Amino acid sequence: MTTVLDRPDAIADVVPFTATMNPEGDIRLDGELDIGGLDALRAVLDQAFLEPGDVAIDAAGLSFIDSRAIAELLRFQLLAATQNRELYLLRPSPALARVIDILDLGHVLVSSAG
Repeated sequence: MTTVLDRPDAIADVVPFTATMNPEGDIRLDGELDIGGLDALRAVLDQAFLEPGDVAIDAAGLSFIDSRAIAELLRFQLLAATQNRELYLLRPSPALARVIDILDLGHVLVSSAG
């Protein structure tokens, strides 16, 4: 089995995670979302939840997501539900769609709204 340690060039393949929110309040996630990106994810979602209304996340740009990030999205989904709001996960990338499918979370995290 080949690991990242066996391939020093693999580190160059890592796409940094970014979470941005436009003036309309829509969130865009790009890159590899792992433990290192959780603070940025929380910050942009915390900011979005300061405003009234539903929260839309465009996830087409995610190339990787780990279990901690999935748990964080679920936590914010629960927060939205307790506030009678919706958290829409739009256009999940193939990497994210695979994780959602494996964990059977499609009924919770994915929406066609937008």
